[in-house]
Amino acid sequence: METFLQHVRAAAPQLGAVRVRGNGVGNLNETLFLDSDVGAVVLRRRRPGGEQAVAGYIGGVLEACGLARHGARVVLRTAPQEAAHIRLLARHGVAVSPPLAHGEDWLVYPYVGGTPLDRLVARGAPGLPTATAHALRSLAIQLE
Repeated sequence: METFLQHVRAAAPQLGAVRVRGNGVGNLNETLFLDSDVGAVVLRRRRPGGEQAVAGYIGGVLEACGLARHGARVVLRTAPQEAAHIRLLARHGVAVSPPLAHGEDWLVYPYVGGTPLDRLVARGAPGLPTATAHALRSLAIQLE
């Protein structure tokens, strides 16, 4: 991991000194929570083989929800494509955390605190259906 962090520091010198304060592993990504000279940031990189597992899972969800028959599909982007897409969303007024730096398989962006979506869903947060509808409309914006 230290070699990877050295690579990220070289590619994103604006981060300055970084200290790992936590990590997480999902089906698609490995995530490090870092303190840096620009504040708290998140470093996310793809897990080997994660794309196939996640594409299959999300494809199944789209089928089960009936969204696939309306054209919804799974699009897994590379880190540079994802960075470009996030910037596009920001230009369209979507509240996103723009990446500070990226490489071929990693992104660094500011840490944004708050309550994770799974916890909001679990407790039935007021306004969640509206927020979810807005998020789905936002996801419909395609790269030009």
